[in-house]
Amino acid sequence: AAAAAAVVAAAAAAGLDIDEGSEMLNVWLVTADSTTLLGEAERGVFWSGACYMCLYSYTHGGVERTLLYFWKGRDVSALNFLTWRFQLQQLLDEAVAAGTIPIMCSQDEEPDRFIALMEGMVVLTGRHPGGVDGRLSGADGGDGGDGDDDESNGGLSLMGPSSLSKLRGVLLLQVKRYVAAELGVCARQVPARPDYLESADVFVLLHTARAALFVWRGKHAPASLVAAAKALADRFCAAQPLKLSEVSEEAEGKSFWDAMCEAMREGVHRLVVHEFPGARH
Repeated sequence: AAAAAAVVAAAAAAGLDIDEGSEMLNVWLVTADSTTLLGEAERGVFWSGACYMCLYSYTHGGVERTLLYFWKGRDVSALNFLTWRFQLQQLLDEAVAAGTIPIMCSQDEEPDRFIALMEGMVVLTGRHPGGVDGRLSGADGGDGGDGDDDESNGGLSLMGPSSLSKLRGVLLLQVKRYVAAELGVCARQVPARPDYLESADVFVLLHTARAALFVWRGKHAPASLVAAAKALADRFCAAQPLKLSEVSEEAEGKSFWDAMCEAMREGVHRLVVHEFPGARH
């Protein structure tokens, strides 16, 4: 009931007037070869080297309404995007009501409504580590879990474990608010360097070798943003065993800076992310 209420609140914040209990959100990972219906643990996690289709349906006054988004990551090549558009059309024919027109959105340019519906969005850099047969692949190419085919969804595969369980190394994510809803935030991966920390925001620092996860609060970050960041951090902790610690600007402690220094030594900060249009400061 609490989860349903949260979805209704997020939809209201996104400008939707819906009948309680009528909402349904499905997210597909779209590749050149196949489409994969993602499980609940993976919903809201996006990779820059992938494309996704998100279908949100609800009723208003008993009348069914549908919102359909097609999300394109920054690192998707033009050729792959054209191929995936073809795959998208096949998916539309199989799983979506006739006449539904997809709303195209690119990474870092998502509408506020889209972010609100995700209830805490995470954007990671790279290709999705999952296989299209419902299995998650590890960094060494091995299998990371079983998935089951779901014939009731047009033969699409359901992906079980979250890709967050496959993260390795040191990652830094910047959490910004886009919508007034409690979880109307997005955590985007940025270079793991001290100069990317900003006093107005909250950051999540993951160090998998030490099974550590830090929520860093800038001096001017509002409490509501900290609470949302902690909710996102809980998703990481649910995906793999991690010790969660909260630290504040200028009072981080040795373990936090050790993780940051290790990231810089290993060169994992080569990823480049700049401004995020639409974020609320």
